[in-house]
Amino acid sequence: MSKEIPPRPVWNDKMEARLAHQIGRKFKAWCDNKENFSEEISLKECIDKIKKIIKFHHDNYNGYELARLLEREFGFHPNLDLVSILDNTSTDSHEILGTYVEDWVANYDLKLDLSNGQKVEYKSGFGHNIIKGEIMMLFPETMQYSVLNEDGSSKMINYEDITKVITHETSTNLPKEITLEELKKYDDYLTVGKLKELIAKYNLPDDGKILIERVEDVYYEKDNWGVVFSPGFWYERLEAFNKNMEEEIKRREKEEEPEYPQIENPQDKIVTLGKEYMSQYHPAWYACKNKEDDNNLYIDLHY
Repeated sequence: MSKEIPPRPVWNDKMEARLAHQIGRKFKAWCDNKENFSEEISLKECIDKIKKIIKFHHDNYNGYELARLLEREFGFHPNLDLVSILDNTSTDSHEILGTYVEDWVANYDLKLDLSNGQKVEYKSGFGHNIIKGEIMMLFPETMQYSVLNEDGSSKMINYEDITKVITHETSTNLPKEITLEELKKYDDYLTVGKLKELIAKYNLPDDGKILIERVEDVYYEKDNWGVVFSPGFWYERLEAFNKNMEEEIKRREKEEEPEYPQIENPQDKIVTLGKEYMSQYHPAWYACKNKEDDNNLYIDLHY
């Protein structure tokens, strides 16, 4: 019978007591220097005083503020050496919590099951806002992922905060295909030559943008427009991922060190690629210039 996995460890009194002991020992060494403190003070007294001041600040530890609390509450006269000692409080607290998390991961044999490049949704903040991002790094020792969010920011997230793995949505209802041979018969459509003529005629700048007319799906779903299928961004990403998984399979067959230890069975991760994963293109009908825009090029997809 498998062990029930308890929630991820969070900061608690036991961890706080350990932190007070660590900082308290450093504080005792500072007090033992008679230039800093002329009276005798025991290690227990130092630990108790540190425990009291860190209670005020919870996990937001600032060496200067903690030193001021020692001055205000107990009459000490802090100097830069003491501020420097207390500045380590935040680092020490993160290390203590990290140790408990790593023990939790090891005790319950937890494994990450997602890979770099996968897109996810995760809950963030007290309001549990749902954020979309892409996994950039794995931290199996703490069961966390580093995620690049859609807005360009990055965040370290816990694996249990992921609410959804976003797969590339595909449709089995594909539009009619235009083969490259059939494409040659689209005589009246925009060509590279016509495009070059237009760019030269209006002397459009190299950094001008190309705007494509937006068309609705109804043209393809009801009016039977065709498309040219071509491997695009997602297809090539999946191709590269498949190759990585195939190499991982060979690596394990040779009993070599796995590169993706978090993936239990690489064969299950290989995607069968077809046209549903390809990008779809339609021949452009016409290129024109906006009378009020001297910099950019406009392309129509139909007349």
